[in-house]
Amino acid sequence: HSTSFEGSWNLSSVHGTAIGQVAGEAKMVGGTWQLRGRSTVTGGTWPDFKGFGGFSGSLNFNSESPNDDVFNWRIDGTLGERPETAK
Repeated sequence: HSTSFEGSWNLSSVHGTAIGQVAGEAKMVGGTWQLRGRSTVTGGTWPDFKGFGGFSGSLNFNSESPNDDVFNWRIDGTLGERPETAK
């Protein structure tokens, strides 16, 4: 069984910020939510930082307490517009 998800992210570093959105499919596998989908970089303070790529993440609920949950995630991508959205 799977379900769709969407969200946003914001990265900060000494170089500035990058802001984006993600959307995709989430599946429960062995007690861990596995998320896979697309990521879009929508802006930030890094120069010319708009792009698109992939997103993956895993959310592990270690116990009944929310204090020990772990979310690991990764984005990748390239600069520019998605080919299907370019005008």
